[in-house]
Amino acid sequence: MLGLILLISSYLCWRLYRFSLVCVFFPDDPKVLPYLLPIVGHTLWFFTNPEGLHRYGNTYFAGSEPYCVFIGGKRFVIVREAHDVDSIWRETRSLTFDDMIQQMFDGVRIPRYLYLRMFVPDPGTLFSNREKPNALFVHENPLRKRYIDLQMEWFKQQFLGGERMNKLQTACFQRLDHIMHWDMIPERAILSQTLDDKVVSLYDWCRHAIIEVGTFALMGPELLKADPNFNTEYMKWEDHSWKVLYQHPDILSRGMLKAQKRLVDVLSQYYSQEPAKRPNLCWLFERMQSEQQKLGLRVQDAAGITIITLLGYSPFLNLFYYTKVGIRIHANTFRFLFWTLVHILADSNLRSLVELEVSAAYRDDGTIDSEKLYGSCPNLVAAWNEALRLYNVTGIIRRAESEVVLGGKSVHPGDIVLSPNSIVHFQRESFGDEAKDFSTARWLQRRTMPPLRSFHPFGGGLTYCPGRIFAKHEAFYFIALVMRRFEIQPKVEGGAISVPAVAASKPAIACSDPVGRVEIKLRPRRQSLGE
Repeated sequence: MLGLILLISSYLCWRLYRFSLVCVFFPDDPKVLPYLLPIVGHTLWFFTNPEGLHRYGNTYFAGSEPYCVFIGGKRFVIVREAHDVDSIWRETRSLTFDDMIQQMFDGVRIPRYLYLRMFVPDPGTLFSNREKPNALFVHENPLRKRYIDLQMEWFKQQFLGGERMNKLQTACFQRLDHIMHWDMIPERAILSQTLDDKVVSLYDWCRHAIIEVGTFALMGPELLKADPNFNTEYMKWEDHSWKVLYQHPDILSRGMLKAQKRLVDVLSQYYSQEPAKRPNLCWLFERMQSEQQKLGLRVQDAAGITIITLLGYSPFLNLFYYTKVGIRIHANTFRFLFWTLVHILADSNLRSLVELEVSAAYRDDGTIDSEKLYGSCPNLVAAWNEALRLYNVTGIIRRAESEVVLGGKSVHPGDIVLSPNSIVHFQRESFGDEAKDFSTARWLQRRTMPPLRSFHPFGGGLTYCPGRIFAKHEAFYFIALVMRRFEIQPKVEGGAISVPAVAASKPAIACSDPVGRVEIKLRPRRQSLGE
């Protein structure tokens, strides 16, 4: 009995000190969101429902001051104010994410002693004068940048306009145009069919199309010829790749690891070929794999980095869009496309407006005027922005290397700074009382336009995602083809297409998944829009 009394007393004393007295003794530190068990902290809650944890924290602590949670024994400082987010992007010395990227490399089995070479200032110093390779990080690196920083510059060169971007988009659109036909709908997306119609999973259709097109345009058709099952294996891996984030033990990740090994083997063979045998590998991946091997990484290490780049993994417990490694080429685009399209199809008025806009973007010969599609479809743009705002579970994550002040609160070395977009994107001050509702109207009038500082689905500062334009163009092109070539109806005659709930308990890499797949009935359109 005495032992039980001592245990209860100790627990109550711990709670008093942890959640009350600490605020008095250390007023400059962020307040701690109360939790039940020492050591465990908020870990279980975060892993099972991170969005729920953030919502509870925002409700518990009124206002916009940072607060902190404890996950896996580490203190996470949650930042909620837009101008504090700007400060995070500017604090590139005090706040970094190098160790988080390194943890990601651990997940794809790259030896630590090798990947650390990517973080060495002036990587040419790793080699003696006689051994220095004919590498760009040696001969085209006047500022002596780390390899990992140079790689980020290559992403920008690939995806931010110019000939390289145009070539990539041309390959992407040609492939989309090829596969977006009645007889090319992937079998895995078809739930049932008759001579006249097909019942299709909208989610799986979007997923298969975007992954097919992305692999074709980025890696080249030669890869798919060498292994026609590459995309299938990739999707098996992507289904469970969140286990890398949560560092699941191997015994619980066998399916993922099997698919990962298969992908690494295929890409290793692909990269081991003469460049002439893979002429359509895009400029970015050709340069990355070549320079990584010159730096001392093995071909299988370069293959592993390619996989996480295609997925666009962010590091550690991840909620984040763009890192110096990946841009979420596959994993996010099809999900945001799905949410955009399902909202359009579920709202008859919005659907009519978007159909008119898309129709006007077609030329007389049936081809798409890209400039009109991207620049003269305000309702489509508004729907895309709302999908990015509502379903984006990315954000900012940094590790404090030195003392820094955010929102008037002290962040100490070793703290993890976290700013989920779901917090900033749902603020009533920026998005109105209906901030949690899907409303394209907020983007269509200048007086209701949300402040740009409160809307950053693609990050900002030095890590502003260069793939944002490519992703948007790819999604818009898909939507334009769907509305031109297919009649879309609810699965059940007289029914309606409904927007599904978010699968809140399912681990999400950057964009929420739906509950269910949304089943629609397709028929080939005999009369084009506007004709």
